[in-house]
Amino acid sequence: MKSSRTVSQKKVSVVIPSLNAKSFIGDCLNSLRKQTYKEFEIIVVENGSTDGSADFLEKNYPEVIILQQSRNLGFAGGVNVGIKESDAEYVVLLNNDASVHKDWLKYLVEAADSNMKAGSVTSKILQVHKKSGTNKYLIDTTGDYYSIWGLPFPRGRDELDVGQFEVADEVFAACGGSVLLRRAALNEVGLFDEKFFAYYEDVDLSFRMRLAGWVVIYEPRSIVYHALSKTSGGGKKPFARYHSIKNTWLLYLKNLPLSLFIMYLPRLLIMSGLMLISSARNHLLVAHLKGLLMGLLYTPATLVDRWRIQRKRKLSANQVNRLLYQGLPPKQEEVFAKIRGK
Repeated sequence: MKSSRTVSQKKVSVVIPSLNAKSFIGDCLNSLRKQTYKEFEIIVVENGSTDGSADFLEKNYPEVIILQQSRNLGFAGGVNVGIKESDAEYVVLLNNDASVHKDWLKYLVEAADSNMKAGSVTSKILQVHKKSGTNKYLIDTTGDYYSIWGLPFPRGRDELDVGQFEVADEVFAACGGSVLLRRAALNEVGLFDEKFFAYYEDVDLSFRMRLAGWVVIYEPRSIVYHALSKTSGGGKKPFARYHSIKNTWLLYLKNLPLSLFIMYLPRLLIMSGLMLISSARNHLLVAHLKGLLMGLLYTPATLVDRWRIQRKRKLSANQVNRLLYQGLPPKQEEVFAKIRGK
């Protein structure tokens, strides 16, 4: 099994965390073989797979560096293993259930090379299934927002892609499903927080980059086709609810400057109450309560993280506030509208 190597001379390392993906990771790797940009290596972190994925990769993709883990480290822990293995200037993360356009990597690198303040660059990620009756795709994300209600959410999710996000611009956060990370930015702010395990760990890293003065760029020409949540299962599952509840609190606690933390805490509490009701209605109350408990258990360690982050913060509270989405996330807005009887 490949796990050690000499120092790479490649400019880019593409890191793919993978769990039991033997049946579909080939589509991802085949699309990487077609890239017009060639100065990259591929690192697959086998996150405790039990389906023979590693042997499949050894046999069919000899160019891939395989890092076999004895257990599932989650997205955060898995990609950290890959990032530490790499010595490249740029680390690019890619989901194992995604395939990419032939110029996907070329445009990520060009965007990073042209803006030295960019700590990360994220792609246009499209849902793999076309909307019935059209030749257009539904959008998965074009970068993430962070709301003053304490929730992150993807920009453009489920909208038909008709050219509304064709301009490269700054976004609050990058989606970990396809993102270029600058080594210099990682050296400054650190890697992914492994307490998150999965969900919102990408928003947390982007938040820390923004606080440190880096920017996050959206590059619409870098296109990804994503088969949603093949690994995690997605949807309203106990796994997703547990980690999203835990991480909502950790994300807020770590990164909000004190004045904003106090200002928006009532909104977070209201949103938490609505999420609790939703969990009860969807038979996810146990997972929800476990997430709350683990969030509380992680609070002391997260307060230490908070002290380190805020001590190095380069943006004022007002500057941070201008980066936040000032309304409700769309799905929650729909819920509030129903409550108000509109």
